[in-house]
Amino acid sequence: MKAVGRVPLRTGLTLYLLGEESVLFSKRSLQLYGLDRIATLALLRLEEGEEPGAVSRDLGLDAASCEVVSQLSALLAGHEPSGDEYESHLPCPLKAPDHPPGLPLCRLLDTAFAIEGPEELLREWVTPFVAHLRTQFSTGIDTQTDLLISIEAAGSAWRLVLNGAPQGDAVSAEGLLPLLFGRLRSFAYQSRPYLLAVHGAVVSAGGCTPLLAGQSGSGKSTLAAVLIARGYELVSDEPAVIDRLGNRVLPMPLGLGLKAGSWSALRADYPELERLRTHFRFDGQPIRYLLPQNAGFGSNGAEYRATHLVFPTYGRGVAAKIEPLGPVHCLRAIARAGYQVPALDEQRVEQILGWLGSVASFSLTYSSTRDALALLQRVLNDE
Repeated sequence: MKAVGRVPLRTGLTLYLLGEESVLFSKRSLQLYGLDRIATLALLRLEEGEEPGAVSRDLGLDAASCEVVSQLSALLAGHEPSGDEYESHLPCPLKAPDHPPGLPLCRLLDTAFAIEGPEELLREWVTPFVAHLRTQFSTGIDTQTDLLISIEAAGSAWRLVLNGAPQGDAVSAEGLLPLLFGRLRSFAYQSRPYLLAVHGAVVSAGGCTPLLAGQSGSGKSTLAAVLIARGYELVSDEPAVIDRLGNRVLPMPLGLGLKAGSWSALRADYPELERLRTHFRFDGQPIRYLLPQNAGFGSNGAEYRATHLVFPTYGRGVAAKIEPLGPVHCLRAIARAGYQVPALDEQRVEQILGWLGSVASFSLTYSSTRDALALLQRVLNDE
């Protein structure tokens, strides 16, 4: 979706017109705001100096829309809420210590990494989940390691150390993998150029690559698992990252994490879920990971272009419904899901709008996974 006009406003705001709707960009907070037709009209009148009350009365707005006008007036005056985004910093120094001899080398995106720690701990809790990322190269003086991951004993717990930098408090063996995966993903994509990172999961089959985005509990990972059981490959899970030019999804095929609430719903497709090892996230949630032997994983170096952007919302007892989203409502859904953009500027805003215009976007509400799958497959197959 290419902006048809760009309007500089006061106090570091820029308005991008998309037909009757618009996107507002703040250089102060580096946030994007999607505005519908009425909100766009109200903003332009506020910019011309009209009072919020007068604008609301003249447009005949209801209480909710009047509140939006008040918020827009505050934005023009320089008052903004803080955004809920991914952290945009590397979790450790870029330079790795010397690589201990004999450690297998793995690769995620452009990051060559190795993991050291007690042999039994690695064998039981870590190695099965990263073995598919091992390279064919042996470690030696000609092999550069970007990230050295060390697991060190801390009493009865374990501490994760990346390139010599300890990663927070010590955790149990059950908490190691979620912490390791999170830090590894963060290092891999934030140590290279990218456009946008969104809370989401990406799967792909036959050139069809949907990005399922949403907050925790929305059902995106469950739906990704259901699609994988039907022939799709896992491209990435938490986050979904779009490359610098907006052309493709960066593949980070680590295990797909499934929370306890989805285990029973996925039993028919993955009977082995009941036997998989349970891990615990930072928030205490139990989680199990599908491995390459349980599910199809995409290639670390393959090219994947997102074709669909779907925002699922699970609700008990709600009727299944899928609806197309325009760019403004899509931006709002991305903001609700949680996103991160490095050094957001006007050029990147235009690139993000261009990327949104290149994918078909939908909202999906459901209570039955089977009903959601039927609707999703209809959209993905362009029926």
